[in-house]
Amino acid sequence: MSDFILWLDRVSKADIPLVGGKGANLGELFQAKFPIPRAFCVTASAYRKQVEEISIAKELTARLAGHDGDYERLSASVKELFLNTSIVPEIEAEIRQAYRVLGKGVRVAVRSSATAEDLPEASFAGQQETFLGIHGEVALLQSVRECWASLWNPQAIHYREKHGYSHTDVALSVVVQEMVAADAAGVMFTVNPINGEAREMIVTASYGLGEAVVSGSVTPDTYTIAKESMTITIDGRHDASCHISGFVQSRVMICQSWWGNQEY
Repeated sequence: MSDFILWLDRVSKADIPLVGGKGANLGELFQAKFPIPRAFCVTASAYRKQVEEISIAKELTARLAGHDGDYERLSASVKELFLNTSIVPEIEAEIRQAYRVLGKGVRVAVRSSATAEDLPEASFAGQQETFLGIHGEVALLQSVRECWASLWNPQAIHYREKHGYSHTDVALSVVVQEMVAADAAGVMFTVNPINGEAREMIVTASYGLGEAVVSGSVTPDTYTIAKESMTITIDGRHDASCHISGFVQSRVMICQSWWGNQEY
């Protein structure tokens, strides 16, 4: 098994230090036989190996030591280190090889997965970048670098310092997952996040890719599902038939095409 690449069929919640919170949860879904797209993780070991490169490690230490509270400037400076440094040849070769296993030129989502995501005492989710519809090895490698660099987004740096996390203790895995050309997509919460009701699930959904919901580009349909009876309320309207047939309130839709993601 590679130190730098880990496929979802080998991942569980015990692997958060290697694949981060997102990668570990996807691995659990895979183990539970959910029909999720194929994916591999560029592990946190790859991130740490990249940081060990002399052009990043020494400069990173110096720039953090000179940090004066200007998070925007510090972020730009550190991200420049990652974006202007070639990926370690061994890591690059393994990423290329894994991508070819998915298929020739397949479109993928390249998703950041920090090792400090979804912790009981803090949530780092949403602070790093995701890139959708990536096509080809060169674009994939660039997106991996962009994800690594996004661990140093201004809000991520500030959040770590505010909550007492060492910058060097947090690492980033990158999930490379086959894209699905979704007719509709969204987000599901297994406990109602609005009122904390454990007997209810919440689904927010829209036409097209789920990015429209996550980014706030649309006002999605909201479905409240009672776990015991499986009755569904759609945006406050009770649906006795339990048939989801909602009406999206926004006319915006993000779709995947051969030249990338388009907003309609």
